[in-house]
Amino acid sequence: MMAAAQGAAQLWPDVLCCLGQGLLVACLYDAARSVLGRARLTLLALDLAGFLLAAVLVFSYGASRSWAGSVRGYMVLALLAGDLGYFGVVAPLTRAVEQRVKWVLSRPFALALWLVWPIGAWLWQRREKGRRRRQEKRIQKAKKRLQKNSKMLYNSN
Repeated sequence: MMAAAQGAAQLWPDVLCCLGQGLLVACLYDAARSVLGRARLTLLALDLAGFLLAAVLVFSYGASRSWAGSVRGYMVLALLAGDLGYFGVVAPLTRAVEQRVKWVLSRPFALALWLVWPIGAWLWQRREKGRRRRQEKRIQKAKKRLQKNSKMLYNSN
């Protein structure tokens, strides 16, 4: 059974809603990718989850809320346009923000490393110097333990 043809006034709410769903799916995908990393297996799992989420959203919207009562081609195209719009316009901005946030969050660790590294190097040198000194003393003690021939007593039976 075919649904009745829609007028232009009834198409725009569907198009805008599917466009928003595309933006939402792309935003969730991008956030998950930045949190979970960019390994091949992770990206495969995220791609599959993104496609599944997009399909569930467009089919559930088409069946429950749209004027047509089913999924139409323009809905899928609007979802794709929202996805491409996010990655074309918004994603470069979010990448810049993500890099800036990572830089700001890493500064305390870089500062701590900058302050702690010389102290750690100094402590390591002291440790090595002490270890060498103890080793030299051990070698000298080993040499001192040997008795002189004149002091050696022999058991004469």
